[in-house]
Amino acid sequence: MANYLPEVFAPAERATLERYFTNVDEPVFCLQNVPQELAAALFARYSRSSKSLRRIFLDEFAHDLDPVSTHVSLGTGSRTRALMGRVIGDYGDDSVAQLATTHVAVEQVSTVLTRTLERHRLLSFLEQSTRYVNLSSLREDGSLRAVIPEEFAGELRRHYHQIIAQEFDLYATVFDAMKARFTQDVPTDDMARVRAARAAALDSARGCLPMATMTNVGIVGSAQALEYLVVRLRSIGSYESLYTADAIAREVTKVLGLLVGRMDRPDRGGRWTTYLAQRQANIEALVDPSWPEEPVQRSPTPYWAPSVRLLGYEPQSDAELIPWMLYEQSGVSFAECERRARELSDAQRVEIFRAYSGDRENRRHKPSRAWEMSSYTFEIETDYGSYRDLARHRLLTLLEQDPVAIAGYQVDPALADEGLLEAIDPVFDAAFRFAEDLHDTVVAPTARMVLPLAARVRFAVKLNARELLHLVELRSQPQGHPVYRTIAQEMYRSLDRIGHHHLAAAMRFVDTESYLLGRRVQEERLIEKLGN
Repeated sequence: MANYLPEVFAPAERATLERYFTNVDEPVFCLQNVPQELAAALFARYSRSSKSLRRIFLDEFAHDLDPVSTHVSLGTGSRTRALMGRVIGDYGDDSVAQLATTHVAVEQVSTVLTRTLERHRLLSFLEQSTRYVNLSSLREDGSLRAVIPEEFAGELRRHYHQIIAQEFDLYATVFDAMKARFTQDVPTDDMARVRAARAAALDSARGCLPMATMTNVGIVGSAQALEYLVVRLRSIGSYESLYTADAIAREVTKVLGLLVGRMDRPDRGGRWTTYLAQRQANIEALVDPSWPEEPVQRSPTPYWAPSVRLLGYEPQSDAELIPWMLYEQSGVSFAECERRARELSDAQRVEIFRAYSGDRENRRHKPSRAWEMSSYTFEIETDYGSYRDLARHRLLTLLEQDPVAIAGYQVDPALADEGLLEAIDPVFDAAFRFAEDLHDTVVAPTARMVLPLAARVRFAVKLNARELLHLVELRSQPQGHPVYRTIAQEMYRSLDRIGHHHLAAAMRFVDTESYLLGRRVQEERLIEKLGN
């Protein structure tokens, strides 16, 4: 950069900087080999100093590092500890806790708990997939791949384990039957179709897995977001959530130190946890006494039939987004943008939408933020497994009901052709009755552990047009699960029904076709790429 004036460092200083910075002479650089707590303290000091980051590091923080092990020496006299104590503990500056991140692995937790782990918008996740991993085998000690709640003892524990075992047996049976169905007449050397058939069989079998099924989750996030995750887990009150919260708190403290210290303080994290738990109890107290219970009725059609209802939307015409699309470049008030937009012809409006969408070569090319000046509210009923896939989208508002409330389920209609429903229904019925009996005895997440992933759940989502484009294009791809593909396609079709044709036209990568083996093309590409 022509105007950049490189700093001058002594030879010994340069040697130190080269160990902890990706370069010493350029205006853009990264930290390396620096523990997260020190990095956050360094940036906190950076915001209140006229010095460069490298100079602050040399003058105030380098002595906290062991030049051999890069260990932070956080003694009582260290600069890092003193600064963190003031900024985090005394000043309560939350922004500093956003400056450090870590990777957390949470293993052998229930599928139910992952909804809490993955609910935070500012954390990133990867979870072990039920779509590509066969979970029918037992663990090394001969036990099921399922969490057995500590709240259950004696006869209750035995009954729970019996239902869970039956669900895993169903899962294995359905997988074998559907794999044979999908591989019928498929040459064994056609590896793409064989792999696609296996994936389709796992899709069909997934609904038989209990919500207690163990899974592994990788989490990446800032100290601030991880603090909130711990607090929220503690507010749930189940044994599993409390154990996981304490384990995460213990391990992230080893990496992030004082940056996450508030979550264990009674006057901070303790009061926050109490607030969240009381808020939930307040709503439950309002609803339970005043709303009479409806008789539980099983779903009369237990097939893949998700329901998608568009409850409301703004603006009423997608042409009302045009002033926002012009706003940033116009240099005039929004009122003037509106006035000029009203004078446009239909052809000019089409041209503006095309220009704003741009020449999209793939679904990762997205229009800019003017489309966020809109909202669509959907109410959806589907199986819990597909719901979890959709709930992983961060940039939307999602409100879910307890699946026990609907007490229905949906599975692949092909299971009826294979004569499997007769075996499935009594097991699922027993699972729902078990959960219903526990409704007032344990917290809701614990009660639903026994339910199958095929259990229907009702939820509402509110999202803007930009996120809607992302969701319907991603979730309608051929390799997606058939149920959430149907939901994405129906959400997309809703745009045409309400006359939002300009937005619908811009969503060019929505796939509205149906496939028997949707993963086949992807498997062929993968085999070609790997050369086998």
